[in-house]
Amino acid sequence: MKLKIAIAVVVNTVITYSLLGQNQNIDGKLQIKDILTINNSTNDQILHLRPNSGNSGFIYWAENGVAEKGILGFEKGSKDLVFSTGGWNFSNSTERFRIKSNGHVGIGTDNPTFNLDVLGSAGATARFRGNGQSTLSLNDGVNDNYIVGKSGALSFRPSGKESLYIDNTGRVGIGTTSLKAKLTIEGVNTPYPNNRVLYINTNGESPNWRDQIMIASNLDTGYGIAFAGKGHHRGGIYAESGPVADGNITIWARNNGKINLNSKTIYLDGNTVFNAKTSSPSWKDQLKISSNLDTGYGIAFIGKGHHRGGIYAENGANADGNITIWTRNNGKINLNSKTGIGTTEIPSGFDLAIAGRTITEEIKVQLQQNWPDYVFKNDYKLPTLKEVENHILEKGHLKGIPSAKTVEENGFFLGEMDSKLLQKIEELTLYTIAQEKSIKNQSAKLEKLEKENESLKDLNAKFLEVLQRLEKLENNKKN
Repeated sequence: MKLKIAIAVVVNTVITYSLLGQNQNIDGKLQIKDILTINNSTNDQILHLRPNSGNSGFIYWAENGVAEKGILGFEKGSKDLVFSTGGWNFSNSTERFRIKSNGHVGIGTDNPTFNLDVLGSAGATARFRGNGQSTLSLNDGVNDNYIVGKSGALSFRPSGKESLYIDNTGRVGIGTTSLKAKLTIEGVNTPYPNNRVLYINTNGESPNWRDQIMIASNLDTGYGIAFAGKGHHRGGIYAESGPVADGNITIWARNNGKINLNSKTIYLDGNTVFNAKTSSPSWKDQLKISSNLDTGYGIAFIGKGHHRGGIYAENGANADGNITIWTRNNGKINLNSKTGIGTTEIPSGFDLAIAGRTITEEIKVQLQQNWPDYVFKNDYKLPTLKEVENHILEKGHLKGIPSAKTVEENGFFLGEMDSKLLQKIEELTLYTIAQEKSIKNQSAKLEKLEKENESLKDLNAKFLEVLQRLEKLENNKKN
């Protein structure tokens, strides 16, 4: 190797000379105060730094031999190429970038794990500048993919096509740069399903199925989702705000159009109210479930994988018009409001009104008031039969029992009537017991009288016999 130095050189001591040679070794310090030119026409190596074993090998820059500028080289025991500034060795300088032996480049980190690994502070870590536009090209070996910054906006262009656009106000466009809202999505005119514009899949659970997709507003007005086509609103889903309507959700269609729910399952969470704001004949069809099949159809209630009950309508020639409410395992059906069967008029103070006849195998009435066993207590004042007779003669009915006119006008309470009738039955029982005692007493007296009568008969017979004897004696005396 030829080493040509046409400058002042100091080796250990300051000596100025010109050196021209081949395979020359310099031991000690080599100080170059001008330009170093190395020509090599025979070997690949031009400048070879070979430190002693265990030491670092690097090129060191300084200003006037005093102010350290930086070093480039290899730390001892490392195969990484390191560039540092502000010192004359690796221990007192600041590392700026490092190239690992595997080719990974690190800026701000001494352990890069990617081809380029940049670790910055809280501020910006990298900056790309352009004249009015800055473009970062990412090539995957086939396509050029771009990230473009221009006029405060950021554009993502995979394969050169505009896909995601963020303007300088933070509005986002997907498939378009013409933004009409915080998020504008422009679909493509391709067959389904490639023309989908939004698909959301939430794999995590949330309490009561809430908040997986949220639309929120701090304003005291309605807010929601609108469906528009050809310049017109076609319908929408919106939530009402305010102290009166807070919590109301409305689904509406333009020109009173249909709202079709084509899913097999619809979940209603909370207290659900269907409020029809327009009237319909005889309250029909405000909420409609229809079927063209000659089978039953309706609403099923499912919990924990099992049918819990349902409401369904029967079809067919024999069952057409029948509605069935059923529960699993003969469970309860609780009606927690006033109910009318065959009528819409439910008198005040009543929970169930039936217009028509009722047939059942058994009815149980469980009163909350006392059952009339008090009739059998010692302190109960049992009316005399004379008092009962007088009330019947005066009122035309038993005391405590409503009259025929009252029943005709107001009806009667089954439980109350049963209680009153039982009271009369118990009173009759007491009358019967008393009468039985009286009959037994009269029977005993009658039996005694019969015995006394038999005794009198015997005495009378004996008396007649004595009279007959006396008459016979008198007749004998006369003769």
